[in-house]
Amino acid sequence: MPEEVKPTETTTQAPTPGGPQPAFDPAEISRMVQSSVQQYMAENPPVVEPMDRRPQPQENPLDSVISPYVDPKLSKANLMANAARDSAIFYARHPEAIEYMDEVEKVFNGLLEQGSPYDHEAVWSWFRGSPGNFEKFAEEHMKAEQEKIEAAKRDSTVDGGARPRGNVQVKDAHEATDEELEKGLEGVSF
Repeated sequence: MPEEVKPTETTTQAPTPGGPQPAFDPAEISRMVQSSVQQYMAENPPVVEPMDRRPQPQENPLDSVISPYVDPKLSKANLMANAARDSAIFYARHPEAIEYMDEVEKVFNGLLEQGSPYDHEAVWSWFRGSPGNFEKFAEEHMKAEQEKIEAAKRDSTVDGGARPRGNVQVKDAHEATDEELEKGLEGVSF
């Protein structure tokens, strides 16, 4: 009668001899290595030093030799990159400044070379407010505002209809002659 195998037990079968056997037993070598490691760890427990006793990273010894040569060049490259970015953004936001680009850039680059880098917006504000330029920019601004007012008057209507655009002269009907009125009404149907 065969024995019953309980579900919690495991059974192993002996390997069947069927060829040359290895000169060493891998399972035995694994047990030996494991016991050696456990014995070493038991005899030499790891020591964890507190954080304040751990060695601190040291400063690079070449840093004091290299920095005086490299740092100024890196700073200048960074400054020039920021200036180029500022220039691109400024002229995109202020297309009216393109006309005065040479003067603005001359002042901007002069300040940059002196080590006082201002942005283009500050240089533009100074340039517009400087003596001689203030009156010119004020006149240009007033002229542009007056042109806007004239265009609004020209385009405004009482009856809601469109007015002629461009260089067309509009004459007051009370001041026009009969011939001018007839000519103005040509092609208009009632």
